[in-house]
Amino acid sequence: MDSAIQESKSYEEKVTNVLQNYIRPNRVHLITVGRIYTNLTGESAEFSSFDEAEEAFLDIDWDDNTLLDFVDQVKQIVEKGENRISETYFDIIEPDDISTALIEKELSEPAYDPDESGEEKDGFEYQVGESGNIRGRYVYTDVTTNLTFNGEIQPTMSDGFIQFEIDPQKDLLIVKSTSVIDVQKARKYFNNKTSIDFAPSADYTTHTDGALDRINDFLGKFHDGIPSRDQDVPGLLQVDTIKLEDTSVDSTDDEDSEDDDSGQQLENIQFEGHNIKNDEEVQSYLGDDSPWVIKKLEAEIYYNGDDFKVTIGTTSMMSYGKVSDSTDWQATTELSEMVRKWFLEDLRVRDL
Repeated sequence: MDSAIQESKSYEEKVTNVLQNYIRPNRVHLITVGRIYTNLTGESAEFSSFDEAEEAFLDIDWDDNTLLDFVDQVKQIVEKGENRISETYFDIIEPDDISTALIEKELSEPAYDPDESGEEKDGFEYQVGESGNIRGRYVYTDVTTNLTFNGEIQPTMSDGFIQFEIDPQKDLLIVKSTSVIDVQKARKYFNNKTSIDFAPSADYTTHTDGALDRINDFLGKFHDGIPSRDQDVPGLLQVDTIKLEDTSVDSTDDEDSEDDDSGQQLENIQFEGHNIKNDEEVQSYLGDDSPWVIKKLEAEIYYNGDDFKVTIGTTSMMSYGKVSDSTDWQATTELSEMVRKWFLEDLRVRDL
């Protein structure tokens, strides 16, 4: 998204800007635009023209959270061609006894100021929900230096933002991305701008005891295979990929890279049910005193009539859950909420 979207003064201007200057040029089909509208409002829609769609979107009762949902969906569909919800989980270590009021105080300076220019406007903006959770973003300015053909230097400024959610009751910070670049930026801004200290919620490179049992417990929350129609629990069809890391050597934690020489990727290992602990190929790496640990797992999940991919990561830099591969935003959101809940119940290892 460009800086014009960030600096618009009203919800209507922001929505119009996204529709006209982002969705339309990227030739998003009207059927897809209608699906985005339905996801936001719960009302079915079939638009015959972009003008009709724009009129309907402007009639929505907008607030910050609805706008964030709208932008999330648009970015996913335009950039990925699918809906994807990615969350990186951090335990808040300090302050010891956090509260909503304390977090608000931490995020109040610096506050995002759209009336300033350049890096002077960078800062936090947020909303407090009824539960006391804080949902917000840190808006930052990127400066890129371009060299023209005639030797002139031209700096270009653009806005970016990192979305997050904080649950004070669970001592939990959630960065709404699994991009290593985004997570590194989030760590930088929280470390430099606040006194909040945090660590990955599930680092199995250091918390190795019982790691396989925890992963099996997590997988055990899913139904084994396609559930019957009267069951709301998602079904585990197959564990597609397990990626292991040799903790005796230095490594990088780029979860999007499949060419990481620090880990051994095992593809298409077939499992019976949910039990990976007793799989012979996995056990050949994870025996007693072995430096190898599971750092990533990808599973094929069936939910609400559609197939999804659920990815789990447990590394020293970031622990995360990601739901992808579907165009159904509502089902993706529901499944992501389950993945978060079960991740925290079964895979979180830090004693709070």
